[in-house]
Amino acid sequence: MTATNPAGPWSDPVWLNFDGIDPSLFFDDDGRAWMVNNGNPPDNKPLYDGHRAIWIQEFDIANRKMTGPRKIIVNGGVDLSLKPVWIEGPHLYKKDGWYYLCCAEGGTSVHHSQVILRSKSVIGPYESWDQNPILTQRDVDGTAPNAITCTGHADLEIGPDGNWWAVFLACRPYAADTWATGRETFLLPVTWTEDGWPQILPPGERVPLMVPSPNRVTLQQNPAPPLSGNFTWMDEFDTSQLSPLWIMLRAPKENWWKLADGNLWLTPRPESLSGKSNPSFLGRRLQHAHFTASAVLQIPSAKGTSAGLVAIQDETHHLYFAVRRDEQGLTLFIEQWNGPSPQIVATHKLSHDLTSIELRLRGAGERLCFDYATRSDEWHEFAPELDSYPISVQAAGGGIHFTGALVGLHARVEP
Repeated sequence: MTATNPAGPWSDPVWLNFDGIDPSLFFDDDGRAWMVNNGNPPDNKPLYDGHRAIWIQEFDIANRKMTGPRKIIVNGGVDLSLKPVWIEGPHLYKKDGWYYLCCAEGGTSVHHSQVILRSKSVIGPYESWDQNPILTQRDVDGTAPNAITCTGHADLEIGPDGNWWAVFLACRPYAADTWATGRETFLLPVTWTEDGWPQILPPGERVPLMVPSPNRVTLQQNPAPPLSGNFTWMDEFDTSQLSPLWIMLRAPKENWWKLADGNLWLTPRPESLSGKSNPSFLGRRLQHAHFTASAVLQIPSAKGTSAGLVAIQDETHHLYFAVRRDEQGLTLFIEQWNGPSPQIVATHKLSHDLTSIELRLRGAGERLCFDYATRSDEWHEFAPELDSYPISVQAAGGGIHFTGALVGLHARVEP
């Protein structure tokens, strides 16, 4: 798709016919363009599980199509004799007469890494740096405090301070090989060796949680809410539109929410978090293993309805902390999904004439704590020691679940 303005309008998509994933376009300084991507190994005959290749082919900019021969420039990885797995995510750069090919290798879990190769010709042959990988955390203890794991899938860029930087993916476990926040975006400076190789992090060195820019520059202050570090965020629902930080499960086909008089109104509907349709749910991305989320809730007025807080990893791995109105009155409950069916793990009868309640969810690594208050700041512990594992990436299936958990608001017609 093309546009003369990033804001659009954008053209209709043009389909490019080639095998594989992770395509990346490189525009050379001679006016030509090239596509690199992860594809099948030679003759489509893998030598072992995870054997892949990096391919290159010219891209005709004017006619928006692939042209010329398609060629493998990396077979398997930096050293085929070691049976490297999942060479992917390639990006090409040109610096000082060299073409640099930067790729992920080792898979997206704890053996993830980033490697670099270079050539004097865009189509190769490419030589691997003898100090590869240029980034990995597989050789450090992933259970240490503030550990960052699964580093890779990096892209290199010159920042506004004039320095080279690497943007890459990684995870923050709160226990051994366990995290709820999914894969996240990290930034580190890139250093260039005297003989012209880029390095993101030396072997055995941990990814820091914070790093200063090599050249400090003053940038325009960003009014957007913070997305890293310790922060507090509150939505008073006093704007005309929802904050873009709120997201949904699938696309809505009807309008079940509205903003009015400093309140968010959700229409209870039969669609559930465990279904395949669009429930009455708004969630915000979970960004910490230690967090507090709370909401003041107007008690549902219709019998057979409920509303409350949600912590969710996917349709079959979530917790619903809510108030239900039925023939017997009002009940506070926690519904846990940690597989194909739900389990009610806590209940408490509430006064039938209650009109509002404040619900609070506290995350503390491996624990989730649920509290409620019927009067301002008079908190009662409801379920102080629930296991947080049901909302972890690992409970939901591991590496394929990259997006992480959400915390949000839900209303439904009770099943």
